[in-house]
Amino acid sequence: MAPPIQDLPTRFWDKVSRCIHGLNCTVCCWEWQGALIRRKGKTWHGKFHIGNKMYQANRIAWELTHGPIPEGLWVCHNCPGKDNPVCVNPAHLFLGTPSKNVLDAVAKGTWRPRRGARHYKTALTWEQVCAIRTLQKQGLTHAALGRMFHITPSAVTHIVNYKTWRKPE
Repeated sequence: MAPPIQDLPTRFWDKVSRCIHGLNCTVCCWEWQGALIRRKGKTWHGKFHIGNKMYQANRIAWELTHGPIPEGLWVCHNCPGKDNPVCVNPAHLFLGTPSKNVLDAVAKGTWRPRRGARHYKTALTWEQVCAIRTLQKQGLTHAALGRMFHITPSAVTHIVNYKTWRKPE
């Protein structure tokens, strides 16, 4: 049975470590002390359960403070200094599209795409990429190289034409 809706703000804000400056502080991050969920393989964000459904804590903080989030928008961070994924201070949150969120992270220097061997979906090492390029120069076909390294012939084409795996990471 889900808790009564009027208890949600109390239940939520009890899991937040606020700063000593009070509720109107715009400088300090209010860090989520509840459960965390790993997002995109590296950062941790707060999670909050309402009934059997899990929500991101920053989204609940926004809705408790500003109301519903329009469809298609994300709650993004704008913490002083460096974005803090566990911050739920409403003064540090803003609404944006997914692309605006990426542009904001790039501008702040907090977004770095994972490429090459660091990418979580990679099937190859840098040494294998070098071997593919060498073997292709020796005359092996892209189809044969694909079978040998368990990748598609088009992936081989991208590798030998330096569209992917441009330099070691």
